[in-house]
Amino acid sequence: MNFILTFLMVLCTNISLYSQTTDISISGKINGTYPDKIFLFFDGNINAKDSLSSVIANGDFQFNLKTKLPILCRVHFSENTNIVEFYIDNPTTLIFLNSKIETNSENKTKRTYFQLDSIKGSVIEVNRQLFEKSLTKVEAFNISNIEKRNLHYNLLDSFITKNPKSKLALYFLATNKILSLNQVNLLKSNFDTSLLSSYEGQKLNRSIISLLRLKNRMIGEQFHHVSLPNKFGKKIETSIYTGKIVLINFWASWCVPCREKHPEVIKLFDSYNRSQFDIIGISFDDNLKSWRAAIVKDKIKWLQLIDTEYTNGKLSSYYDITAVPSNILINRDGKILGFDLTYQEIKKITDDNLK
Repeated sequence: MNFILTFLMVLCTNISLYSQTTDISISGKINGTYPDKIFLFFDGNINAKDSLSSVIANGDFQFNLKTKLPILCRVHFSENTNIVEFYIDNPTTLIFLNSKIETNSENKTKRTYFQLDSIKGSVIEVNRQLFEKSLTKVEAFNISNIEKRNLHYNLLDSFITKNPKSKLALYFLATNKILSLNQVNLLKSNFDTSLLSSYEGQKLNRSIISLLRLKNRMIGEQFHHVSLPNKFGKKIETSIYTGKIVLINFWASWCVPCREKHPEVIKLFDSYNRSQFDIIGISFDDNLKSWRAAIVKDKIKWLQLIDTEYTNGKLSSYYDITAVPSNILINRDGKILGFDLTYQEIKKITDDNLK
């Protein structure tokens, strides 16, 4: 495990929390197939999806902004692409991206997928990537999950103790997927309090809320029924199908992966008798026209409800649903059978419960 000591030695250099607003230039080069524009949003503007844009000319683009460093940047092409994130800690940064267009084999929809190939001028991003590689190595160790969790904890504890004002350390803690609630709270107490109001601090608070809500997602827990409007505006209770096995399917018209899964969900819906199995679709759209059009275009047959509050909605906040697609499978007594299941998993669990 010598790589961990090496990682900490490297990581503890060149990391500080700057305080002055600086003129920033982010230049980029893209290889592959790409559209004519790229968008960037960052830190406090995280919800302003297209906060900055740049035309792509011969694979080159550039963003100019004024902000405090270091800062987490996120770029995307449009709603039909993934999001790539990276940190910058230098007024001048150069990023290199690889891009390609992927076509869904079933419905032939196209999606642009891209990734960060390399970055120049950002020590903090290099360190972030180094940490993520260290986690991958930890996962490969032939040790128990408890030992892996403790190793992860010790790694973060050492870094945070030496860097209580590091946004990167706070990012690591906020994005961890293995630590217990008690461990997260212990590490949080080591940070300089002035850092906790940052974007990373807000992200950490959401992570803690997620851990607190884990009990709501436990198998066997009673499903939390709510009332939501259908496409005609009439409020419908999600308990309407009590006595059946029910799949609660979360989606949105703007979510390409959600819509790519609809042919599978249709097959699932058609393979069971309505007296035994049903589906309730819950959309996180805020555009009713787009939602209704998607229902028609995708030939969705099951009950559709909508919650325009998205992650702040009745079910998403209770079950900590932060992205779509997502699903919950409940049994005939209204108890949870599983979360975020694949088509094959839903089929197997449903078949087993109908025997």
